[in-house]
Amino acid sequence: MEYTYVSSMESNLESSIINSYMRNFKQYISSPRIYLLIFVGIFFYSLAIGLIIQKVLVPRLFPSANDGLVILDSIGFDLIAKEKASQILIHGWSSWELNPSKQLPAGIASIFYVIFGKNPSSFLPFNAIMHSLSACLVFGILRKNFSQIPSLLGVFFFAVYPTSLEWVSQIHRDGIFIFGNLLVLTGLILVVNQVSKNKLYVPASIFSTIAMILGYSLVYLVRPYWIDMVFVFLCVVFAMLLFGYLNNFFVSGSRRLVFFQLTPLFLFFLFINLSGLSNVNNLFLNQNQNQSQNVNNQSATSEWVDSKWIPSVIDNKFKKLVILRRGVIFTGGNSLLKDEPVLNSTFAVIKYVPRAISIGLLSPFPNLWSGKGSTPAMTLARKGMGVLTLVNYLCLIGVFFAMRERFKNPTTWLILTFSLSGILAYSLVYPNIGSLIRFRFLFYMMLTSYGFSFWIDTLIKNYNSGSRL
Repeated sequence: MEYTYVSSMESNLESSIINSYMRNFKQYISSPRIYLLIFVGIFFYSLAIGLIIQKVLVPRLFPSANDGLVILDSIGFDLIAKEKASQILIHGWSSWELNPSKQLPAGIASIFYVIFGKNPSSFLPFNAIMHSLSACLVFGILRKNFSQIPSLLGVFFFAVYPTSLEWVSQIHRDGIFIFGNLLVLTGLILVVNQVSKNKLYVPASIFSTIAMILGYSLVYLVRPYWIDMVFVFLCVVFAMLLFGYLNNFFVSGSRRLVFFQLTPLFLFFLFINLSGLSNVNNLFLNQNQNQSQNVNNQSATSEWVDSKWIPSVIDNKFKKLVILRRGVIFTGGNSLLKDEPVLNSTFAVIKYVPRAISIGLLSPFPNLWSGKGSTPAMTLARKGMGVLTLVNYLCLIGVFFAMRERFKNPTTWLILTFSLSGILAYSLVYPNIGSLIRFRFLFYMMLTSYGFSFWIDTLIKNYNSGSRL
């Protein structure tokens, strides 16, 4: 009996300690300090995995690779950064450029090269900072829909997804591009949440304005063409809010918010869009694709059928999109789609949209789950692609069920609009699945992280209600 009593005491003590730890953990992740934990954790993970890839894996798997760089863009940025660093060492910091040859990563890398030496690994802390800040923003977005633990696990899914290793371990623009877009989305979510709750918070309004302008600027610096898409996304959100304003859906304070915050921002972005800053040709393409575009430009122009009922400004945007798509096809690749459709008019492109969305959401297809890729890195990536794709499918199903439960949550609609617009744009331009997987990352992962968080949230709710799934 004494043994049973002691054993019971020990069991109760262990249970009490575990419950105490769980309470402390829940209190911690409920406080603003969780953002610091996410930042520090993702920073050191990104830095460690970047160093392992550059210094251990790449030299062993690809002996011919230079300084751990295997991505063509990264090799180009490295050459520009080294040249700029040499100029700085000779002529001083007056010769430094933020955006040399219109390549922001090279300008940033040149700073690290001057201070720490011309080694690509010196750029890895910057990558880690960008990835960590993006993870913090994703957590904040998910928290608008889910509790702490599902949001935290959703961020983990976003941060450690294998596709991100391409820019976490290389000199790349994608980390900046992702962070810039997330700033815009975060700013819009803050504004829309205030409007939907009929409350005006001045600090949140100021932060959201700064976030959107900073995000817009970062996107412009790394991919100028994309500010067209950001502007379209802003137009959709503004139109929705304006519709609500005209139909008196908001009380007076929120109606003022629509005009005094969003209207100036809308006019500012409209000015940038019309000023020609976004009219930068060929930036969807790399150098080899640019060389082929002149031929495709002439071919597409001669085949293009102008639309009678669509303004020429819009019609020309669709024509440019088809030209860019043909440039991608011309360069070839091992993951090009077969049965290329005839896209010779705006209506033909619009008709192709459902197919493009399905490709953007469901690719890579089983035929790409093995075999040889366009680059050694893509060949390696194919080995685990099948399992990851199946996980993504499950997450997308979660998005569908989450939409049913959170139909009236404005954040849900913003995430869906933001993600689908990005996936659609890149699916229309990139019939090369390997390239599409990389470019759609942010937009695709916002959806799948949302779905992943939904499933975790569902499991927790069922567990707390006494069910066992």
